Amino acid sequence: MSPDIPRCMERSKVAENQLIQEQQSLADLDIYEAVVEAIESFNPIRETRVPVEVTVKDGVVTLEGVVFTDTMRRMILYAASTTPGVRKVVDRLHDDKSLELAVAQALMADPTLRTSPSPIRVSSYAGTVTLYGKVNSKQERLAAIAVAARVPGVRTVIDRLDSPHVD
Repeated sequence: MSPDIPRCMERSKVAENQLIQEQQSLADLDIYEAVVEAIESFNPIRETRVPVEVTVKDGVVTLEGVVFTDTMRRMILYAASTTPGVRKVVDRLHDDKSLELAVAQALMADPTLRTSPSPIRVSSYAGTVTLYGKVNSKQERLAAIAVAARVPGVRTVIDRLDSPHVD
């Protein structure tokens, strides 16, 4: 057997693998377009322009972002999961009410903030979290902002906290 034959077979395998990868990429692109179209077919989602990121790899769709309600979240998951060619859907979506609850729980669990005069109130709109209330110091204020920012799904933190002025 000539030494060129194994090299030729090896090149053929590499070319075959590249073709398979290109076909998967094209299939993933088709799935991506179909999922985005399916999601946007729901009026509440299309009209509110919620920030949802769609990625597809080997037929697995990953959805990331923040939506206004759990109902919107479920609509998006349904649209993606019923799209032809989708093998699996990875849900990394958050809704504002769940974010508010997660941030409030994280704030209450933080030992730095346990001495605050009153609980810190939290509101969320499309992943932008606003903190309201009173804290004892600039350090508590900074700790509250940092705690809120670490919660998955939080895009931005708006500080509306009152604290004594420290010069």
